[in-house]
Amino acid sequence: DLTARGAHRAGAVVLGLVEAEIRGQTSLGLNGFKQFFGSRYCMRPELTVKLAFEPMTLFIASEQPEGSCAFRVTMEHELKHIAVYQEYLEEFGARVREDLGRELGERIVYVTSQAEADARVRAIVDQTLTPYMQAVQDEVRARQARIDSEAEYDRLRRHQLWCAGRS
Repeated sequence: DLTARGAHRAGAVVLGLVEAEIRGQTSLGLNGFKQFFGSRYCMRPELTVKLAFEPMTLFIASEQPEGSCAFRVTMEHELKHIAVYQEYLEEFGARVREDLGRELGERIVYVTSQAEADARVRAIVDQTLTPYMQAVQDEVRARQARIDSEAEYDRLRRHQLWCAGRS
C-alpha cells in the first residue's frame, strides 16, 4: 500500500512515508472608527496568520513491527522528512510575516466604510499569501527529494539487511 502511495522511482519499495498538506488560516481584526462628521473610516488592521502542515501522517510498513530494528531504521529516516517540514514552516512563516508586515505594517488605512477596509486588507493578504501557498508543495517536494538521495537509500538498504541478519 505504501509503495503505491509514495514510490517515486520504478522498482522502489516504500517502507515509510510522511504525508502532509499545508493549511493557512487568517483572522482579521479591524480596529477603527468612523469620523463623527463625514463619511471617512480609519482603521489599523490586526492580522493573525496560522500556517501548519496538517494533517501530517507518518506511515511505517506493517512488516516492520514497532520496536524492531527495521522499524527504528525506517522511523529515523521518516523523522528526517518531518524535520524538513518543520524547518520549512519556520522559514515560510518568517517570509510571510515579513511580507505582510511590509504590506500592512503599522499604517492606518482611510476608507469610506468598515466593509471597504475589510475588503482592502483581505485583498492585500490574498495577494501576499496566494503565491506562497501555490509554491509550497513544489518547494517542499524539492527539499524532501534531497533527503531521498541514492546515498540515503543505499544506507537504508544496508541497515535493513543488517536488521534482517543478512549484512
